[in-house]
Amino acid sequence: SVETVSDGQAAVNLILGSANTYDVVLMDIQMPILDGYDATRAIRAIPRQQGLPVIALTAGAMVSQRKAALEAGMNGFVAKPFNVDQLVATVRAHARKPAAAPAVVEASMDAELVEAMMAFKQRFLHNRLPNHLQQLNAYLASESGASQASLRSALHSMAGEAGMVDLSEIGDVSRQLETLIDGQEISEAALRDQVQVLAGTIEKAIACAV
Repeated sequence: SVETVSDGQAAVNLILGSANTYDVVLMDIQMPILDGYDATRAIRAIPRQQGLPVIALTAGAMVSQRKAALEAGMNGFVAKPFNVDQLVATVRAHARKPAAAPAVVEASMDAELVEAMMAFKQRFLHNRLPNHLQQLNAYLASESGASQASLRSALHSMAGEAGMVDLSEIGDVSRQLETLIDGQEISEAALRDQVQVLAGTIEKAIACAV
């Protein structure tokens, strides 16, 4: 079975308090409370989980990010956006495999992973993405300069999540705008124009999912 959590601390708590033996952890780097690096370090501090395979999921593919993932104790690395076949292949390469009936076990793991990714995509399209769109529209309806913190939060989340469900355009634009906001490299007027375009792209994605 597949279990999901919404932040790094919740992942650590789940593994620490569970009697289950997990085959693999897919660890998003960009998470609240504890990011993927710190969550992995915390998992590695649990004696019985030092050999648990942890695969990094990240929007970046730079050598420095791969190095940071390995130094934190991660075993593998998948850059977003990725397709399901790529993810399945990486999981199969690293996951713990029982000695008995390996072909049957691997086929079951593959099916569960694909099912979990499809379920995540549906939750993203029908729940999280509409919520992010509301945050974008709230920013557009606000006075100049207002609600930018909420906007950045939505962009940060979409930058990480969209790449996991093959919505690379939304993820790429969100990441670019987040970077421009952080570097104060975009005017308020230009930001509003770009957010308006992004909101239109999101509306189309939601409409296609209905």
